[in-house]
Amino acid sequence: FAEKNNLDLVISIPKQHKLVEKIFRKSSTRQLVYESHVPVMCIHEE
Repeated sequence: FAEKNNLDLVISIPKQHKLVEKIFRKSSTRQLVYESHVPVMCIHEE
């Protein structure tokens, strides 16, 4: 998506999950960071 649309940066706001979800669900933000060919900025909620 970023390359196709000529983006220089992707911004992600990761969602906080419950413990069970953390164990059994893959993190889409983590996958985005690993697979992205452009820098990814993650902004965490307080």
